[in-house]
Amino acid sequence: MNKFISRPIYLFMLSKSKLYLVLITVMMILIVMLNHWVDTKWDNVYVKFIDPFLGLTTVIIALLIWYSQMKINWRSSLPKRLTVHFKYKEEVIMSCYEAYLSGESDIRAWSQQIGRQMNDNVNLDFYPYIDSPQPEIVSSFTEKNEDGSYISVQLYTVYFYLRNVDLLKDALQDQYLVWLDNNTNNSGKNGKFYVSRKKEPFTHEEAITEFQKSRIKN
Repeated sequence: MNKFISRPIYLFMLSKSKLYLVLITVMMILIVMLNHWVDTKWDNVYVKFIDPFLGLTTVIIALLIWYSQMKINWRSSLPKRLTVHFKYKEEVIMSCYEAYLSGESDIRAWSQQIGRQMNDNVNLDFYPYIDSPQPEIVSSFTEKNEDGSYISVQLYTVYFYLRNVDLLKDALQDQYLVWLDNNTNNSGKNGKFYVSRKKEPFTHEEAITEFQKSRIKN
């Protein structure tokens, strides 16, 4: 295998297996210590100490593997939501928070569709790259469980960068447009408002606060 390929793979495997390596190291140290300190025959050491220890270690490793798989399955089962920001140079033009997302493969196309809708169904001129931090597990700011608590969602956040603002509608030429949650189950509670341009987008909590302020003013 090419050494330039094998090294990243080795580092990846090492980073993902630290816990197992620690367990194996501890087990080997204990075996050596027992062999050195216990004044008895090796057969007795194995029967009394090593065999039970190996059995317990096997159970622990199996539980850790099960836990890791359950965590992956749990993350996969969470509703997916998308927050998308559109920037031009150093300023934020538009933001949409916690839009419904069916899957990771839809992020780019759905983000572009959201941008088009926010711009009165006129396509935007993007650069070909986007910024997309790792998804986070967060509590939704809008969707609740039956008991009234906010649901956990897997939130994806992406940043699009505009080449120019020539295709923006008039209201966006000097303002920042914010949409809050376009979930169809919340029909009538979705919000949008305009504010002066910003260099960084609102957090979702800040956006909700600004929306409430805008409703009071109106």
